[in-house]
Amino acid sequence: MARVLGQAPGDLPDGRVSLYVCPECEDLGCGAITARVSRDGDTVTWHDLGWQTDYEPEIELADRTVTFSAAEFLRELHPA
Repeated sequence: MARVLGQAPGDLPDGRVSLYVCPECEDLGCGAITARVSRDGDTVTWHDLGWQTDYEPEIELADRTVTFSAAEFLRELHPA
């Protein structure tokens, strides 16, 4: 969770963060949706979203940026 919210370094060699990986094996070889994550106060931004594997050197990037409040994100995951 800390990586997704920009509180810890990325889990991939290039510094990117895995947002969604294969639910069966959790292997990058199956492919993953990844992003660069930045944080400014409570505001988290996922940018350079892409599809990444461990056998293709290039990342298929989506022209998309997602910005959200970390507090609101956590409330959605852990409602009272």
